[in-house]
Amino acid sequence: MPRQFQIRPGNALPRILLTIVLLALAPPNGRSQASTELTLGERLAYEYEKQSGLGSTPELERISGYVNSVGNRVASTLPSHLHYHFVFDPNPAFKSAFALPGGYIIVGGGLLALTQTEDEMANALAHEIEHVELGHVSSRVTELMKQKDMESLQVTDFFPGCGKEKELACDLNGQKLAAKASSFSF
Repeated sequence: MPRQFQIRPGNALPRILLTIVLLALAPPNGRSQASTELTLGERLAYEYEKQSGLGSTPELERISGYVNSVGNRVASTLPSHLHYHFVFDPNPAFKSAFALPGGYIIVGGGLLALTQTEDEMANALAHEIEHVELGHVSSRVTELMKQKDMESLQVTDFFPGCGKEKELACDLNGQKLAAKASSFSF
């Protein structure tokens, strides 16, 4: 006579169902979207540094340390606890910043020259952080990977703007984020 299984409290069925659901939600290659984006962002930031000829001098290290200090104070107030990486490009003609996957933010020397206070720098960095936090960069990665494989993605693929609505959302949320960080340490 075949044995009948009974569902009892504490039996393994709920754990099995949970495992099946989690496996169904996992990416097919076993890597999470976050780790894929971190790997991609790291590669793109490295390629940007190499292509831009960014070198290292004691003065550039101090400036980069300052940018990282401000950016990390802003990011420390986030609930996501994503570790952000700020890459400083001393080119004075580069008067902006942009976000790459995995929390990499490229910051231009021209932007640093335009900011007159640490609060202004915090606002600019918070805006870029919000592109990551609001999923704009992840959406761009997903969109691009429908057309190309990850290895062929370039930094320039992340240059097109996000559109007025998304930029305004980053402005608003970035202001709030910078204000929150400002109340702690600026």
